[in-house]
Amino acid sequence: MAKKKIPDATVKGMDKSTDLVLALKTHKIDALGIEKPSAEAYVKNDSGLKMIPSGYDLNKNETGVAIAFKKGSNSLVTAVNKSIDQIQKKNLTEQYLANAGKYMKVNTVNTSMFHYWKYFAKGVEYTVLISIVSTFFGVIIGVVLALMRFSKQKWLRGLAISYTEFIRGTPLMVQVLFVYFGIGVVVNIPALISGMISVSLNSGAYVAEIIRGGINSVAKGQTEAAASLGLSKGDLMRFVILPQAFKNIWPALGNEFISLIKESSIVSIIGVTDLIYQLNIVRADTYRGVMPIFVAMLLYFIMTFALTRVLNHFEGKMKHAG
Repeated sequence: MAKKKIPDATVKGMDKSTDLVLALKTHKIDALGIEKPSAEAYVKNDSGLKMIPSGYDLNKNETGVAIAFKKGSNSLVTAVNKSIDQIQKKNLTEQYLANAGKYMKVNTVNTSMFHYWKYFAKGVEYTVLISIVSTFFGVIIGVVLALMRFSKQKWLRGLAISYTEFIRGTPLMVQVLFVYFGIGVVVNIPALISGMISVSLNSGAYVAEIIRGGINSVAKGQTEAAASLGLSKGDLMRFVILPQAFKNIWPALGNEFISLIKESSIVSIIGVTDLIYQLNIVRADTYRGVMPIFVAMLLYFIMTFALTRVLNHFEGKMKHAG
């Protein structure tokens, strides 16, 4: 619409109106085209914003809203059509536009971040849950893949290498979307489970390479000594190689766990109510662009700092034991 109505306009699009408003306030864009009710709400909640008519000469053929229904939902379609007829007959749309700012203002009287602490708490809860589950399964997947890399079976080595390279060569966002929407065509997987699966599979590929490096770092003399004692290959790996490997790779493994907390934020794109998802809800509800972001940053720092302390504690114990 802007390209058509405003000569020589350069248009910049973003996913959310809250991001566009923040871009406007930080002088990244000169103006924002937005529907009138939302514009009124933002202006009423932020004295630094002003609203001016766009001057667009619209007609019914240029813009509109569509509603999608599942096939066969005839009764629902009929009910919605009746509601639309009543809206048109009673001219309710114009009444809503005239009072939209007032209605939306009611929900944003208290825009302090403390008022929304439950939103942030829920986000932290889901972020921690996803991180713990993904770490657990990521380590299991990583160990299996690493052992497959040392297998004498070429097809096992090839499978492990192919998986690792493919996962590391594609963005986590694409993987999340594929699991949720792609596999969802065959099996309907809830968003939270899809997020956990995606992050676990992604983490497993990186953990596998870390563990492989740790196994290679164990001196060959350890293997020879264990073999001379009559240990089987399974016992050799379980009691001699892996314990030493984990000790060597603990700092790198810890970095992966810390990164996992931050990378798990990508699951918000499929509707998982993690910290980023809750952050966007607070931004939309309060019309404040920066403060919710700052609170989320602070919470992520607290989580990662706490995990760092825990990992350092266990690393110290390993060194002492060694």
